[in-house]
Amino acid sequence: FSNTCGGTVTPGQSQGDTLISLTGGGPVAPGASCQIQVNVTSATTGNSTNTTGQVSSANSGIGNTASATLTVNAPPAPVLTKVSAPDPVGVNRNATYTFRVVNSGVTNNNMAFIDTFPVGVVYQSTVSNAGCGGGPVFQDQASGALAAGDLGIRVSNIDMAANTTCTIVINVSSATPGAYNN
Repeated sequence: FSNTCGGTVTPGQSQGDTLISLTGGGPVAPGASCQIQVNVTSATTGNSTNTTGQVSSANSGIGNTASATLTVNAPPAPVLTKVSAPDPVGVNRNATYTFRVVNSGVTNNNMAFIDTFPVGVVYQSTVSNAGCGGGPVFQDQASGALAAGDLGIRVSNIDMAANTTCTIVINVSSATPGAYNN
């Protein structure tokens, strides 16, 4: 909040105020201007138009109104990628799936994802997680305990600050040779 008009701006000086008014401002020299600047936020996306009441003066009478439009865009959604390595891998040998969540824009909490493995591929172990906040929760697809041999993984409770990356690495294997798209 700032005011170059003099006088008193009320209430407008506290978070959550939705109405402001100026009393006792001036004097403003002929041809000059003054400004009241208020920082605003919105919890909804879209356009919000704000129109003032008419400006009035003891010397010049009643003048016009002024309008401004605030456009609020949704922050970008987090992006999840996955890489399998090595390729190829031997039968009953571990391959790693590396999941990476890139979070840009704002803090996001309680993020989650589920990965159902192709038929013939099974979970073996969690290798590491980094940058994922207070501690992601690893479960099987049905939200039960995660164990070797499970056919997929559910990762939840991922908390991330804006502009950070979470990396999760797990081991999987297959007893059957073949190409697996996941």
